[in-house]
Amino acid sequence: MTFSADRYYAELKGEGARFAETIDGADHGVAVPTCPEWTLAQLAEHVGQAHRWARTIVATRATEMPSRDAVPDAALPEGPAERDAWLRAGAADLVAVIREAGPDAAVWNFSDDPRAIFWARRMTHETLVHRADAALALGRPFQVDVAVAADGLDEWFSLVSLPAMLARRPAVRSERPQSLRFEVTDADGDGPRRWLLNRGQDGVRMERDGAAEAQADVVVRGPAKELLLVVLRRLPVGAPGVEVTGDGSVLDDWLANSAF
Repeated sequence: MTFSADRYYAELKGEGARFAETIDGADHGVAVPTCPEWTLAQLAEHVGQAHRWARTIVATRATEMPSRDAVPDAALPEGPAERDAWLRAGAADLVAVIREAGPDAAVWNFSDDPRAIFWARRMTHETLVHRADAALALGRPFQVDVAVAADGLDEWFSLVSLPAMLARRPAVRSERPQSLRFEVTDADGDGPRRWLLNRGQDGVRMERDGAAEAQADVVVRGPAKELLLVVLRRLPVGAPGVEVTGDGSVLDDWLANSAF
């Protein structure tokens, strides 16, 4: 974890509010190009349901993945004011439940660190990327703190290198060894700024910072926000400020096979 528990609580609650602000006053029938076949209403409902699903996991101290059908208050309200309150409450209530349980409370998740704080970090970045989806669909501004965007990269690379993710998405493995290095160019302070991903038949192995300085088949460098959106396939590889050197086909293959 890059941040303290309190920082993740603040970021999660803030992202819930920022998502609600981003879609405020918009036509909820608008298509969301970065989430094919979804409208803005479906995107908003997904975000609110994800918060409530994670809340259920922590509140019940779940030891296995619960059914999403068991999530209470899962429908997006009809009225604009009710929708806004529902979206804000989802993130805020999740934060409150994690605080009450304690960040180290044992709960189910799909990582190798079964603690409640996992859900604060995961839902921070889940909400952030869908805020980007909404902003891109509506042509509205999207800003994110550099350190938060860098943590989003670290969290994503950590997830895709998990054995559980390999079982869910076998295509992340590669029949021939491939290596990719990603570097943030505008971040300082605490937290990783460079990641090396080694793909092979056994899946993905991730290394950070000093351990990530080995040569790679392709190197992708750029500002944290733009690099995050490229990695998550919300912006094209040629996004402003993003530089690719080496074998671009390795990056294309990774992006095509690492989406969830």
